[in-house]
Amino acid sequence: MAWEFAVDGALKSFEVQGPLRANNGDLIRDAAVAGLGIVRLPDFIVADALRSGELVTVLDEFLPSPTGVYAVYPQHRQSSLTIRAFVDFLRKHLKKRLTA
Repeated sequence: MAWEFAVDGALKSFEVQGPLRANNGDLIRDAAVAGLGIVRLPDFIVADALRSGELVTVLDEFLPSPTGVYAVYPQHRQSSLTIRAFVDFLRKHLKKRLTA
């Protein structure tokens, strides 16, 4: 597995390995809290553990620029009240989690 970082303005890839490989952010976060290594996860997954001091940030000088979160749905469903309500909920919930 490779992690990409901006180093001196250029994107560089570094091979990483560890005792655990998973595609579940909560599981990976919990493994880091248990001391199994470092992780690279979105803020919304690690925010509570960072606030509580269970985790600390490292490699801050190499953090990538923030990426967006996108809600993708068929164009014909654009006016659906359910879709609009769900997108509004996500926008509010994610903004609150990232600024808390």
